[in-house]
Amino acid sequence: MNPEMIAMQEPQTMQSSHQDRWHVVQPGENLTVIAQAYYGSEHAAHWITLYNFNREMIGDSPDVLLVGMELLIPDISEFL
Repeated sequence: MNPEMIAMQEPQTMQSSHQDRWHVVQPGENLTVIAQAYYGSEHAAHWITLYNFNREMIGDSPDVLLVGMELLIPDISEFL
């Protein structure tokens, strides 16, 4: 497959829906805490989903969140 075609297709898997929300990072928060707040304790492992949807904003390290950073909280109800 052509690399340009792959690059064009990747963003489609990370599109937001009308059910998505935004979260402003507060002091002491990390992706696991945020995932628990929106998806429940039993779905805290979805921190990786948050990271994948916000990788451009967060950067290479999912452990580093800046206070005030705005993160997309995708609707994952279809996967639960």
